[in-house]
Amino acid sequence: MKAFFLHRYGEAGEAFVLRECPEPEPVSGEYLVRTEAFGLNFADVMARRGVYRDAPPTPCILGYDVVGRVVKAPDGGAIAVGTRVVALTRFGGYAEYVVAREEAMVPVPEDVPAPQATALATQGATAFHCALGTGVLFPGDLALVSAAAGGVGSLLVQICRHHGLRVVGLGSPPKRNTILALGAETFLDRKEGPLKVIWKRHYPNERPDVIFDSMGGTWLRQGLQILNKGGRMVAYGAASYGGKRHPLHRMAFALSCGFFSPIPLIMQSRTVAGVNMLRLADCKPYQVQRALQGAFEYFRQGILKPLPGHLFPHTELAEAHKLLESGRSEGKVAVQWI
Repeated sequence: MKAFFLHRYGEAGEAFVLRECPEPEPVSGEYLVRTEAFGLNFADVMARRGVYRDAPPTPCILGYDVVGRVVKAPDGGAIAVGTRVVALTRFGGYAEYVVAREEAMVPVPEDVPAPQATALATQGATAFHCALGTGVLFPGDLALVSAAAGGVGSLLVQICRHHGLRVVGLGSPPKRNTILALGAETFLDRKEGPLKVIWKRHYPNERPDVIFDSMGGTWLRQGLQILNKGGRMVAYGAASYGGKRHPLHRMAFALSCGFFSPIPLIMQSRTVAGVNMLRLADCKPYQVQRALQGAFEYFRQGILKPLPGHLFPHTELAEAHKLLESGRSEGKVAVQWI
């Protein structure tokens, strides 16, 4: 089969090489899936920069989610050969064939385009777990969603609206109309200044009850400063990290997140939850399975409608990475084998 290997850290046009390699061999309980397309995630960008600790050493095959067709099923498997599925992988997705376990797969209709299908995998499961696996959403609460037009953010907006929350979407000006169309009552331009300043300009007399933060750094610290009493902060990303591999840069970023003491959290009855779906899959796979199945059930009910996203041919993997890294993408970025 063909697969893209990350063979060096750096710019997208120089980091990947397309190679021939053996197909993966499924072990007991695993399915073999011929890949139609694979999704990109911001963790891939971080891995390409050399700053994602969970990534395997180079040369390696990145990729967490694919859409494709089952070509080999285990004895007693509930998903038949020939079924079109979305599958979660622990790396290895940038390839023509992948292996996956049944709990990490969901059948997907033939007419669902690859960007939307893969969006319901990593992004859908992440959004579902962030919203419903870390606490309770209360109707009437005010939620702040960062990167509200992104893969996870756009789905979080829809889940919050379905559960009766008011939503404020944070993003860049070109995405304003998209964020409002998703159901946000207000758009906040993240380029207008520090988060606490932007928030008070629009909501001088209210605080967010829930914050979903994908930025990290100072955004995380300032989010906690404006969080309402009894509020919940869910941190699931570090998009504001500059990508420099120097230890001092990593230390500066960690310090910018601020220091957390349980005493102020207890006194204000606030909750801070961190979400790392890769770690969750390692130690609590049933929670990831619940989130994946929950996201697809919401899709079937019409509650979740992934944005159209962006689909690139495999010959333009570098361009796909550049778009995701630029922050200009809306919805999922996927790459199709042609």
